[in-house]
Amino acid sequence: MSPTPTPRGGPRRLLTLTAWLSVGLHVTGLALAVIGMRPGTPLVPAGERVAYLAGRPLAWSLGWAAWMLCALALVAFLAVLAQVVPQASAILGPAVMLAAAGAAVDLTCDTLFITVVPTLARDGPTPLFLTVERALGAGGVVVANGLYSVAILLATLGLRGQPVMPPFVLWLGYTTFAAGMLMVAAGFTGDPQQLQVATGLTILPFMAWTLGVARSLRA
Repeated sequence: MSPTPTPRGGPRRLLTLTAWLSVGLHVTGLALAVIGMRPGTPLVPAGERVAYLAGRPLAWSLGWAAWMLCALALVAFLAVLAQVVPQASAILGPAVMLAAAGAAVDLTCDTLFITVVPTLARDGPTPLFLTVERALGAGGVVVANGLYSVAILLATLGLRGQPVMPPFVLWLGYTTFAAGMLMVAAGFTGDPQQLQVATGLTILPFMAWTLGVARSLRA
């Protein structure tokens, strides 16, 4: 009896599932960012945000927890994508590793935002609070998001040879990378308004790219 071929439907269905999971988590993260995280960010004056953070608001912790799940969902999506398109493993493999490295940095910074920053906020906007806040923000925006952006670029390049992949989906990937580099620049400048705009410009095409890739490879 000849061996039964491995069905491709399973990984493809999983790719669609992880794509929707990632999008759902990012939408949740954006909502929590507006509702519960914004008052604790440099978008508001230092005195106001330390007063907010000192109370350890639940929405602040939930927001960062959502973004931690977003990081894991991105890695999961790229890992499944590498299984669905094994012929591009030479590019998709490094993309998964870069995303995983970015997630490691992100999870560390986000955990410290939840556990350490509110504690430091109790003493007011001290130099230590501002330094830690700046360092964690740069770690997440510059390092983690920089690695994510390069991972998305590599994944997009790896999908160019797929005949079922529409050009506009590839351009969504390139747009995500370019906007991600704007986020990195904002992380260096420390301009919260620039970061806010760059974040929106990055996440929206990223979500569309994720769903577009999954839809194109579903058949």
